[in-house]
Amino acid sequence: MKRKDTIEVYGHLLKGAKIRHKDTLEFMAILLLVIGGLNWGLVGLLNLDLIKILLGPVLILQQIVYILIGLAALVVVYKEFI
Repeated sequence: MKRKDTIEVYGHLLKGAKIRHKDTLEFMAILLLVIGGLNWGLVGLLNLDLIKILLGPVLILQQIVYILIGLAALVVVYKEFI
């Protein structure tokens, strides 16, 4: 689907919002931030760490995921505000 088609298909949801094409890096960063945000929300509400549950006893993988989420935050801040 081309970008123009995407705008036409989802245009009714945007209602005049500014549309800026996001590159793959920015898309992945936003995806990681959503995953991290949902995980921390669950930790705060239910004391349930999904990353820990999904990755099991492999602590290095958990640490890598948390580092990637932190880097994703830096990417989004850079792309959006700098």
